[in-house]
Amino acid sequence: PIREFWKLTNTHPSPITLLETDPLIDVIKTAIEKHVYRVYFVDSNRKPTRVVTLTDTIDVVVKLLNN
Repeated sequence: PIREFWKLTNTHPSPITLLETDPLIDVIKTAIEKHVYRVYFVDSNRKPTRVVTLTDTIDVVVKLLNN
């Protein structure tokens, strides 16, 4: 069901995914290179675990800069 929804609502052929262990800079680079506002984290079995949005990423960067 989610794949069908994805095909109807997204211009990318498949979700953009990264591993949960990938660094923040990879999330930012991937989002910029792929022109997306969300990246899906997957575990080592490639099962989705969470969605990271552009807003989430900005929030983390702001918190890091304020510390």
